Amino acid sequence: MRKHSSNFCPIPALVGLFLSIVLASCSSQSHKTLMGPPGKVTLSEAEKQLQGSKQPIQRTRNYIQLSDILLRSARNEAPQSSNENVQVMLNQYRDSILSAQQELFGLRKSAQRFPKEYMKFEVVLRHHIRWLSDWKLELATNEQPPVVEAMDTAIGIREQLLRSFLTADEANGH
Repeated sequence: MRKHSSNFCPIPALVGLFLSIVLASCSSQSHKTLMGPPGKVTLSEAEKQLQGSKQPIQRTRNYIQLSDILLRSARNEAPQSSNENVQVMLNQYRDSILSAQQELFGLRKSAQRFPKEYMKFEVVLRHHIRWLSDWKLELATNEQPPVVEAMDTAIGIREQLLRSFLTADEANGH
């Protein structure tokens, strides 16, 4: 039996197939932003969860989740929305992180009893501050004030969180 000789090489055909698979998978992840992948909870779902939560620590978690969704929404809608609409969302973001702070600080000895919650909130705020800082750099000077106000609020809350957390550790002799 004679061997069939062909100049056909399967590698270019496989490369083309592989490339089309990779490009298709990349296009399906188009909702990912510079802030990372969005959460699975929508704004209305987060608001419902907040309304249904009764425990202060759960309300804190819900406010933090809500703040993340609000910031992402403001950032994603900024190019096609009016500056006033973005400002409203950023004000809601500020209200949300302030409410999370009040819930957390309202607990007695919260820094000692809930150190993980303090650290989670601090990490989220650190990310938010970075996102807001990056966003500010993309804006014209007259568009920056709402972003700067939101960033200043997040910075202030983060500093208070760290201060109260460190003060609680010093009081315990750590």
